[in-house]
Amino acid sequence: DIPICPKLVAPLSKQDPFESRRLWKGVTDALLERDYDKATDEKAKVEDDQRALNKLRSDEMIEWRPKLFRRANDDFWYFVDPCVLRESPSEL
Repeated sequence: DIPICPKLVAPLSKQDPFESRRLWKGVTDALLERDYDKATDEKAKVEDDQRALNKLRSDEMIEWRPKLFRRANDDFWYFVDPCVLRESPSEL
């Protein structure tokens, strides 16, 4: 048997604004309340914000770099273990 390990998650107030739990909190809360119209509106807000941010980066020619993935020479994306990043923060 594999032991069950509890999930350790930082409080929302300490999470990065783009971490999933924080980013999608409005949608999740509305779904839990079974308020599907509100969930749809919250989802649209997230998507509109993401489109606006993408346009800003494009207009300002700012390269977007994912936090936990890197593109290698073979053009594939590879996951970067956060534990490794703690040891080599220059990889961020």
